[in-house]
Amino acid sequence: MSTQAVEPVIAPGLHRGVPYDVYARWDAVNHSTLRHFNRTAAHAREAIVNPSDQTEAQFLGHATHVAILEPDRFEAEFVAAPKFDKRTTEGKKGWAAFQAEHADATCMPKEEHDLCLRLRESVWAHPTAAELLKGAGFNEASAVWIDPGTGLRCKTRIDRLTSLAGWPVDVELKTTKDASRAAFGRDINYYRYHQQGAMQLDGLNALAPHERKFVFVAVEKEPPYCVAVYELEEDALQLGRDDYQKHLRMYAECLSTNRWPGYPDGIDYVSLPPWAFRSIHGE
Repeated sequence: MSTQAVEPVIAPGLHRGVPYDVYARWDAVNHSTLRHFNRTAAHAREAIVNPSDQTEAQFLGHATHVAILEPDRFEAEFVAAPKFDKRTTEGKKGWAAFQAEHADATCMPKEEHDLCLRLRESVWAHPTAAELLKGAGFNEASAVWIDPGTGLRCKTRIDRLTSLAGWPVDVELKTTKDASRAAFGRDINYYRYHQQGAMQLDGLNALAPHERKFVFVAVEKEPPYCVAVYELEEDALQLGRDDYQKHLRMYAECLSTNRWPGYPDGIDYVSLPPWAFRSIHGE
């Protein structure tokens, strides 16, 4: 079992100024846990008990969020490191010395540090993205609420709450390889962003009922670092809502029974994806 410390139970509400590492220890279920139920309950339990280490892509995404949403913090806490050849003794010593010299900061390769700054420039240069991220509002809000269907304590981390054209807006910043409409739609499906969006809006609605929009600011990680802004359509939100609520019910049942099933028993059928048959028939 994980030995990670858990914070005291946090009262429902919208909490500002909470560091992410503190939020992560709050004893409540979030989208990051529920999305594993898309596979099986057994996979969800494994993610809870043995959380995986942060990947390089996840670290870069985190650093980009800080650079764009908390620029002062980025300047203070993230340091560009010169290149060290860690395959050599000299390189390892140099890297260790650099880390020791900047013990209170997060050291990252200069090229990644520069990339974060370049992505920030691109986002700020996009008129709609800049309006969403620089106008009245606040960043990095942490919401806690009680799900009425299961009684489970839920939480979510919201990039930004603001308004646009009179509409309250929940803004989610995403880095991506391809921000075109079709490609980003595939990202939404693969990473279950529609479940995240629905859960965030429902959590906010549980705390302060209001009709809100869920909007992505998507910035590409490769030149020319283009930016696109998308509102998640209602049908996608409803599908995400159906899925995350189903997974909440599964989670509640697993907690109640202490059973976390994997794949079903017995023999099932398997075939090829539909596109494979189109290829076979020359379509």
